Amino acid sequence: MNNSHTTNASHDESQSTQLQFLYQQRILLFNTRRDHEWKVIFGVITLMFALDAALLVYRIEVDGWKRALWIGLILLPAIACSRYEWVLQKRNFFDRRAMNKLYNLICDQAGIKDTAVREPEHSRSTGMWAFLPQALVLLTVAVFSAVLPWIGLKVALQSK
Repeated sequence: MNNSHTTNASHDESQSTQLQFLYQQRILLFNTRRDHEWKVIFGVITLMFALDAALLVYRIEVDGWKRALWIGLILLPAIACSRYEWVLQKRNFFDRRAMNKLYNLICDQAGIKDTAVREPEHSRSTGMWAFLPQALVLLTVAVFSAVLPWIGLKVALQSK
């Protein structure tokens, strides 16, 4: 009987260790993506500003077919980055839900019933909170860069 109790305790401890390991791996991946996502956006914004700077410094005239090419050059990375961020935020949302469930299972095994310690289920809007400011920043920069040839170049040529 004592041996059976030891075996059950050993199994519970092993299961708890496995749950903690899964939780730690999920949170590591989640945090890595969080650290990376803003770097991607700032990289795209830096690319747009570099294109803007080249346009103004070298006084490149953007008219006719070049106008469509310029807008495409600005919109393509903005759309690609927005799509990447949308998928990343969805993945983070599902990882957060999985981590909450794992954490609550660990609490169950530890006998913790206090709701202040346990993780709540997050709603969809809570899970996607970071996408909106990221998309707005990216959209603002893209619109600025797309219209810059018609605003900035006139100012640059007048100061000549």
